Amino acid sequence: MATARKKPGRFNVRFPSSPTVYAQIQFGKSSGDFQCEAIALIVDESRTGCKLVFPTSVHLTADQTCQVILSGNTPRPVTVKWQKKLEFNLTAVGFQYED
Repeated sequence: MATARKKPGRFNVRFPSSPTVYAQIQFGKSSGDFQCEAIALIVDESRTGCKLVFPTSVHLTADQTCQVILSGNTPRPVTVKWQKKLEFNLTAVGFQYED
């Protein structure tokens, strides 16, 4: 006697992302209005800087200057201080605030 197959449950839950989860980045110094060129996940944030995770396809160099928006605030000037390759084609990047 054949048994009925159980219908699989829902695998994904849709939810809006929180502005405290991701950062918007503009490469180079500000030249007028902020233009988002990349999105990164916020791992850590302090009064002196932040740690963000990017896909490895985003190329940054030490001492590169960028503009970052965290938590929907205004753009802040930052400098790349370090990078660490992670698994799954991800790179963690440490930024220091310049203001």
